[in-house]
Order: sequence, then structure tokens, then C-alpha cells
Amino acid sequence: MLYNVITCPYCGFASANFESFLDLSLPMKKDLVWYTSQDIVDIEACFKEYFKDEVIEGFTCEKCRRKGSTTRKTKVYKAPSVLVIQLKRFEFSKYSGRKEKIESKVKTKINNFALPKTYCYDTSKLPQIFLADYFLGPVYNLSGIVNHYGTIEGGHYIA
Repeated sequence: MLYNVITCPYCGFASANFESFLDLSLPMKKDLVWYTSQDIVDIEACFKEYFKDEVIEGFTCEKCRRKGSTTRKTKVYKAPSVLVIQLKRFEFSKYSGRKEKIESKVKTKINNFALPKTYCYDTSKLPQIFLADYFLGPVYNLSGIVNHYGTIEGGHYIA
């Protein structure tokens, strides 16, 4: 479960909600600096991009009614027992004017992978009685991969 919070920059009022998820659709972008010279992207960089603060324009505070821009912070509130990750390998190219597939390899741990704690909700602010139900750092092992062979116009998915 994800925890989203939007805080008013004027009065500090925080509006929060919870969001269920079946998978995390992690972005891969060619124009970011997290690519190495071998065209390999680290999965940690994909998580960093996914969980970065989202700027919201045209925000109106529920409490003070002031308008402006603010940010939305997203954290993992309760980690799933099975984590499904989808890599967004298609992006719009401003050079060609069409969508292109990102062919880069991805570096990740196959066994003993844990979500980085920086992207998880801070349970220290919660009453101790609730801590058993909250994210405490499950560890995942890779159990399958589905790969797309082809282009954006067509191809095959192979498991």
C-alpha cells in the first residue's frame, strides 16, 4: 500500500490518502544521468525517479483556500508479500517525434532485494501497537521475468 501526502506550503495542512497497488511501474528515461557508459541502468535509480516528489500546479488548500503549487510525496506504507515491478521501456522521443523502446540492460539484485528504506513510510511516528502491520523491510527474491522482444509496433512477450 502506498501513502501519499500533499502539504500546503502556506499553512502546513497535510492531506493524505492510501493507494493500493498490484505493481510498481518504474520509469526508465534516456535523458537522465543514471545511465552508465555501458548503457546499463541501476534499478535503484528507477526507484529514485518513481518516488521523487511530484510537483502539483493549481493546488488549492482545503484549509486556508490559498492557491499555488505544492508537492506530493509518495512512500510505501505496507509492502506486499510479492513485489511485481514493471519497467516503463517506452518513451516519447522529442528528436524523432515518436515513441521509442529503451533497450538498456537493468542492474539489480536477484536474491535478497529489499525496498530502499528511504522510500518507505516512517513507522517511528506511529503507535507501537500498529508496528506489526507496517513495512519493516521484507526481502524479495527474483522468481520470474517477462521480456518484450521487438519494437513498439509489434513483438512478443516471453517469460
